[in-house]
Amino acid sequence: MNCKTVHRRLLALQDPTRVPASVREHLALCPACRQTQRHLARIETGAALMTAPSSSFAKAAALRRLHAPPRFTEKVSRYVATLPGQVRGMGRMRLAGAGLAAALLLCVAVWQLALRPGNPTVVTPRPLPAERDPLLANLFQRNLALAQADTARPRVEALAGIADDLSGAASGMARAVEARDTLRDVAGLYEQVVKGEVRRAAALPADQRQAVLGPLTQRLQETAHQTDALADEIYAPEKHPLRVMAAAARAGKDKLDALQAQSSLPMPTHRGVALACASPSISFTRLLIGPLAAGVAAKPETSAPVVVTPAEETRRFRRNYDLIKVVVEGSLSLAEEHDPVRRAATCTLLARSLVSEIQKAAADHEGPRAEEMGLFLRNLLQKGIAPNLTAASGQTPKGSMQEKELLQVGSDVAGAVQPLKEQLEKAADAQDGGAMERTLQAVFDGRSAVERVFQARDAEPKPQIQPRLETQP
Repeated sequence: MNCKTVHRRLLALQDPTRVPASVREHLALCPACRQTQRHLARIETGAALMTAPSSSFAKAAALRRLHAPPRFTEKVSRYVATLPGQVRGMGRMRLAGAGLAAALLLCVAVWQLALRPGNPTVVTPRPLPAERDPLLANLFQRNLALAQADTARPRVEALAGIADDLSGAASGMARAVEARDTLRDVAGLYEQVVKGEVRRAAALPADQRQAVLGPLTQRLQETAHQTDALADEIYAPEKHPLRVMAAAARAGKDKLDALQAQSSLPMPTHRGVALACASPSISFTRLLIGPLAAGVAAKPETSAPVVVTPAEETRRFRRNYDLIKVVVEGSLSLAEEHDPVRRAATCTLLARSLVSEIQKAAADHEGPRAEEMGLFLRNLLQKGIAPNLTAASGQTPKGSMQEKELLQVGSDVAGAVQPLKEQLEKAADAQDGGAMERTLQAVFDGRSAVERVFQARDAEPKPQIQPRLETQP
């Protein structure tokens, strides 16, 4: 099967992500056709997210006009329409006076109608900005994946996901006039992540490099190409942050290519790739873009898609920049760290930042934001800090120096959360406490997960010392 035939079959599919086995075999060996399939899948996904403007208001207004009794203006119009027949015998002066009176009546009727309450005015609604930031939610999921990852592959793939999230954010805000400084911050974080991705890729076992690095280099190449194209579209100069990101993507691709070249393993055979695609445990989507999903927890459910302008996306990033920076830098540290106690300590730094954001939201009476940050904190405590403390507790003897570090992390978590608990209780009493109460419950659930680690450690049975029996001579 040649490329032309594959293209025709891909265009004929209702869902480009579900392709027949014969096409999968060709895609596994042809990068150009794989890229075409990805583009078609993106178009299909974007088309599904498009929504038509709502016509419910216009329909309701039309039905009201249809069933409503004649309005005053309609009665006046009907009366004016009968005037020519009634005044046919009048003189010219009477005819002019009647016309003037009818015009005055019509003006008064229109004026009264405009002042009547209850008449709907069709106004195009301005979409309200969605405060929940998808970029921040994605970065937190990648961070949790790194907190749970204990091998090189999921760490590399999580870092690749962070790089994709940042490049997508840059593309979304690039056309905003005020985004130049913000893009510079995004580009700086993106460069750090790509370098971390390359460092962790060097730690991959030789038998995994071909399977992992191939898709990563393809994605970096696409990022460089798309970012350069966007920079050309907005006439970006040479030192523009978009150009910096494209250069970082190309440099990362070159280094990953060099790592692939160093690998002594042969490329996967045609049959091996086909079997991988046909296997129910390895989906075709994961084979092509698996690093986006592998090792990452399921994303939280979101509401209907909201169209966000470049200016609004820039505003969101500026508001959350300090937190985004802590998440990204913490993710890079987690990717390099193997000791569970230190991994838990790294997560604790992010927990402190979340506590600060929740306190600020509570003081500003921003219940939805406090609830959003509270859910992040709960997940971090339950899925990031508690599992690492549990793993460390099983390896740490009592009375050792490692136990002091373990207990210090638990003390830091308790010290960070306790003031927040007191503030949220006051805020729930003073405000409409729904969001604050849910935030308080999320914080309580997360803290309880950490406390259970130390309760289980305290409940461990102490070793029994058997009395030494003296032998008789």
